[in-house]
Amino acid sequence: MDVEAKYYLGSVTLDKNKTLVLEWSEYALLIKARRILSDALNIEEKYDVALCNYMEFEKEQLTITLDNLVNSIHYDYNRTYEVLSTLNRRLVNFLSTGRKYTELVAGLAAKCSSNSSETEASIGALLSKHYDECLDYRAMEILRNHVNHSGLAVHTVSAPSSWTIDDNKKADQLVFNLEIYAEKKILAENPKFKKAVLNELPEKFDLKKGARSYIGAISHVHEEVRKTIRENVDGARNTIEEYLKKHSDLNDGASFPIGAFIERPNTPVETPTMIILDWDNVRVGLSKKNLSISNMTRRHISSALAKK
Repeated sequence: MDVEAKYYLGSVTLDKNKTLVLEWSEYALLIKARRILSDALNIEEKYDVALCNYMEFEKEQLTITLDNLVNSIHYDYNRTYEVLSTLNRRLVNFLSTGRKYTELVAGLAAKCSSNSSETEASIGALLSKHYDECLDYRAMEILRNHVNHSGLAVHTVSAPSSWTIDDNKKADQLVFNLEIYAEKKILAENPKFKKAVLNELPEKFDLKKGARSYIGAISHVHEEVRKTIRENVDGARNTIEEYLKKHSDLNDGASFPIGAFIERPNTPVETPTMIILDWDNVRVGLSKKNLSISNMTRRHISSALAKK
């Protein structure tokens, strides 16, 4: 605290509007509120990027399956390479952003909490619980290290099709599918691949199931993070709304881009800290858009025709 400094809210674009004088404690409260909202947005952004990359991995599978349905694709070497390359790109993006979320979310949540050490420990414990209890989760986390430092994850694809059988035991509908695997023997060629996880893997690890389990676990963690930090984040937004309204009321309801200023004697005015809610509105929108998803291994998309 600088006892000679003046603190106030003012427009960053107009000179003739009235400024709202602040006590140092009010200034500090606003800066803290802005930081909390910034960290909360960071959490939502990281989840959104991971979720979108997961969706792109799934969409790529659907596109490939549709090609098989319509064009009866022959899987020669060139076609196989194209499919493997595309799926690997999508999966690498998902693995990287998923792992980035799990690595950083506990620390970011702690910054939004009034009890940072307890929050970081509880979110860290939840992440560890998913790791300890779910082979799919463990495998996907270790695969991220593998694709970043050694090799690719998608080694084998197949496009099986089979007929469903109706009540009269006759062929009904031809169903097209896509199977995607990582092969244990190829992963074993990486000497740095975690042996404990490698030993648990089947000879062919189902990457579709692994990806769905992983995003489901990340979603569960994200839901708990939101619950944990909600009170502090809502309080931070309310604080900024309150002071923006005070400044607006002081200026007959006019609205300007507002900054929190520090003015010290014989010193040029420092660049203000922007006190706005536009970016936090993005956070609110993401939290409404990206709802919790669970039981992902029990969900799948179907384009089967409706039963008459």
